[in-house]
Formats: sequence, structure tokens, C-alpha cells
Amino acid sequence: MKVLVDGEPVGTLVVTIEVVFDLQGIVVVVRRGRIVAVRAGHCTATATLAVEQITVASRQGQFDLPGGVRWRRGMQLRPCPLPPPGSPADRPTG
Repeated sequence: MKVLVDGEPVGTLVVTIEVVFDLQGIVVVVRRGRIVAVRAGHCTATATLAVEQITVASRQGQFDLPGGVRWRRGMQLRPCPLPPPGSPADRPTG
């Protein structure tokens, strides 16, 4: 950030903003090597503002993440052969 006095640059300040999201309780549902759903959990967000590497403000907040996402066909994790219908690997779990 440039520092101006009467519109003229007189120096530069390094300003850093860091935001960290800590996700907890996220559930990923996997069937047949595919992600078929993601269920939401909660999040802790921490934001820090520093000027010239000196922390001048820091705030933390927690919130629940709404909803989830489902995919009809799912997203392939890695190529793998599908088990024959009716085999133990083909049955739903949990």
C-alpha cells in the first residue's frame, strides 16, 4: 500500500490479510469409487490483519454450514472396475 501526503507518495506499507477456514464435521459419501454426496458440518474462520508483519487485528467466528450436495452419477475418485450386481461391494453401507 502506498502512503500519500498531499497526493505525493512518501512511502510504502506492506499490509497482509490472512483468512483461514477450518472445516469440521464434513461427511463425504462414497459408493463404488464415486463421491455421491457431501454433507455439511461447521466452520471456524479466523481473519488476521498485519501491517509490516505486526498483527494489528484478529477475529474468529464459528458458523454451521447449510445443507449439502448430491450428485446423481457421482464423481469418480479413480478408475476402478465396478463389482458385479449383488456382490457385497455393491450393497449400500451405513
